[in-house]
Amino acid sequence: MSTAYTQRTRLAKPGAADRGWNIPLNANADALDALAPVGGLCIATTEVPSATLRVQAAPGRFQRRDGTVGEFVGSASIPLAGNATNYVYLLESGEAAASTIGFPTTSHIPLATVVTSASAVTSVTDSRVILDE
Repeated sequence: MSTAYTQRTRLAKPGAADRGWNIPLNANADALDALAPVGGLCIATTEVPSATLRVQAAPGRFQRRDGTVGEFVGSASIPLAGNATNYVYLLESGEAAASTIGFPTTSHIPLATVVTSASAVTSVTDSRVILDE
């Protein structure tokens, strides 16, 4: 059987008898990762499995309080506190920050809630808000 493609994103759907599924599946993973709603401003550990108290943030666009659009260039390494719940967010200036006391009460863009042990990240929970009323 031949490969079919999804209607909206054109993701590959190999036929049941096709071989070499790794090629279209890897291409699908790359395509999904590149989609702004999926990958933009995403927080992930800097290594898998986590071995440090750091996360990285993917580049993306965000809307400031005044309605203008900002461009975040991404961050390869955001330091976190150990044995804590860390709240990772963007400032209006487009800089990434983290706090252990919660998201700020001033204007910010929430990205993730990250729990750490003494030496590694144990969980990352997405806090991005797609639409807010």
